[in-house]
Amino acid sequence: MRGDESYVAELSMGSISAANIEIVTAAELNKFEKDAEMASPTKNDAPYFAVALYKHCKIWPNDKLIKKQDIVGVIPTSELLATLDNIK
Repeated sequence: MRGDESYVAELSMGSISAANIEIVTAAELNKFEKDAEMASPTKNDAPYFAVALYKHCKIWPNDKLIKKQDIVGVIPTSELLATLDNIK
């Protein structure tokens, strides 16, 4: 496997464009707040969980505690790299 986080960052920066960015308001995320706080091992990560719940998407964590929860899907680095390689 190639890669560390710098490789992923390099690939993802090449794949990000204004068309991929969506503004999500706090009001839209409020209904996910309780579930996000329950899933997140730390309060600081709860907003990421709320967005994942709202968007029905996985997160790419580098934290073992986040990987242990089962409320939000987790994408392993190998899968993320394969996805980014296909976009490139």
